[in-house]
Amino acid sequence: MSSIRFRRKIKSTYFLMVPLLPQNFLFIQVFQKKLPPEAMDLVSRFLQYSPDLRCTAMEACMHPFFDELRDPNTRLPNGRPLPPLFNFRSQELNGIPPEVVERLVPEHARKQNLFMALRT
Repeated sequence: MSSIRFRRKIKSTYFLMVPLLPQNFLFIQVFQKKLPPEAMDLVSRFLQYSPDLRCTAMEACMHPFFDELRDPNTRLPNGRPLPPLFNFRSQELNGIPPEVVERLVPEHARKQNLFMALRT
């Protein structure tokens, strides 16, 4: 395929004509070898055409791609510990089911945060 785009003039307006390609065709071609499978899965969920199929912000935060951030032994490249990532206020977690909070906030962070410790 030498060029996948061409222009056609119709009623003094130019339309960009793109042939139909498989879903995520270019994304997969460009990033598949460069990203881990968890990252590919998360990004492909963001790039869904239909809003109903896209993941929510909360679903994205709970995605396995971010599991490493929930590990208490994870360190920054310079050896320092991670900054506080799970110090949510009560307003931020209001209305979120306990099972979602359990998945989102690791046990070690719940113990460190007084509000979280009281909530569980």
